[in-house]
Amino acid sequence: PPPPPPRRKRQTTVDLLVEKAAPLGKWLTKRVFWHVGLLYTCARLALNLTATYVPLLLLEVCKRTVDEVASVPILMYTFQIVGAIGAERIALRITKDRTLFLYVIVSAASSLALSVVPSSAWLTILSAVCVQSLASSGVLVLVVAMQADAARQYPNYGHGFLYGTHSMLDKVSSGIAIVLLQHVAQAGAGSEASATDDGMAAPASSVAQHAYLVGACIVPMCASATAILLCARDALYPRPHILSPGMKRPANLEQATRQEAKEMEADILGQPLLPGHP
Repeated sequence: PPPPPPRRKRQTTVDLLVEKAAPLGKWLTKRVFWHVGLLYTCARLALNLTATYVPLLLLEVCKRTVDEVASVPILMYTFQIVGAIGAERIALRITKDRTLFLYVIVSAASSLALSVVPSSAWLTILSAVCVQSLASSGVLVLVVAMQADAARQYPNYGHGFLYGTHSMLDKVSSGIAIVLLQHVAQAGAGSEASATDDGMAAPASSVAQHAYLVGACIVPMCASATAILLCARDALYPRPHILSPGMKRPANLEQATRQEAKEMEADILGQPLLPGHP
């Protein structure tokens, strides 16, 4: 007798998503991919450059002591946590678009203040650094939430490509900016970079000081200004948006906010976040 037909494997949710998965580059045709990607790049660029160059700015430009500068990273991390929590709470009340618009304005203003405050005004400088850390961290949290919204809106497009590409843009832009600034700082140092008689490193040259100022203040301010332009329309002229396919469009903005909060609480733990591709 002929052998029995092979038993058909029961299809799981992952198998169904693999069958329905869109081509890998389909994200490139969606406006939301580039919009959120640029916002994410600006947010990471501001945060990375701030964390890298603020200590150098305080040491070499503001001429603060090592003991004073040693406490600054702890303050920055503390205010980053506060900014992340505050951004989440505010977004549940006034939507993510408006919260993001508010945070990027604060981030740009604090970077501008840090660049013009006299180096002798230590408390003012410290306050500007803390506000800058708070705002840049909040911006990053909100943009990551927007990435999740985009992934829910297109569940079959491959979330790995979305997150991976945006992360690559972040690493490449931050790396290029830091390498260029360090090259300028070292090239301007010249013979001034040699050690002093007591074995200590010589003070940074004026060119290096300007490079540190650009890295700590100017680049984050330009990144925040770009983010302001990108999110101004959605913040000033809010439109209820559909979070996922098939969801009923809310009647007003308040209802959209409640619906979004409910979606965040429910989460999507029962659904795979990284559908495969053929």
